[in-house]
Amino acid sequence: MKKKATSKKQLTKRKAAPKPTAMDFEDDSEVIVTNEQLSEISQLAERQVYLEDVIARISDKLAKATKALNDISQKALPEALEAIGLKEITLQTGETIKVGEKLYASISQKNKPEAIKWLVQHKQQSLVKATVFLPFDKGDVKEARAAMALLRKGGYKPAMDNNVNTTQVKAVIQEMLQQGVNVPLELFGAHFARQSVVVLGKGKKAT
Repeated sequence: MKKKATSKKQLTKRKAAPKPTAMDFEDDSEVIVTNEQLSEISQLAERQVYLEDVIARISDKLAKATKALNDISQKALPEALEAIGLKEITLQTGETIKVGEKLYASISQKNKPEAIKWLVQHKQQSLVKATVFLPFDKGDVKEARAAMALLRKGGYKPAMDNNVNTTQVKAVIQEMLQQGVNVPLELFGAHFARQSVVVLGKGKKAT
């Protein structure tokens, strides 16, 4: 039996175009997706996972670096200057190091009502931001608009929440303490901590 001759052209095969892939979705419909589209989706997903990991690692490093900085600026460096009886020193390399007191404050939810009451009693009500909440059932849009004007006359019971800006409170507490006012620091979650400040010499940059 004779074998059929095969030409060189017949032996050379062209690359076949990628076949579309049919994908099933929850609504029982089929969507045709090409291999290129699937490849792009896969690459983007891989990139997203990579970036999420990068952010997680950076966040962890930031938390550790912040703790290390606080350990030095609030403890190690102030104690080092205290050991030699100084609160300020200028090094031969040009850096000026100062140690001072910094006020920290954080009002807890438990203490917030009493803290706000104390501020109002001491004529600091301008620090208090009031917000009124008026809950309605779903769909009661018209009733809600009417109640905005009538409030309690409409038979509704709005709730009011008060908030204060911690940064502004710290500034006011600092000023009142300087004026000799007896401020209940524990009520505001406030305390003083020694903290060093390093001022670089002229022309120097942090390394």
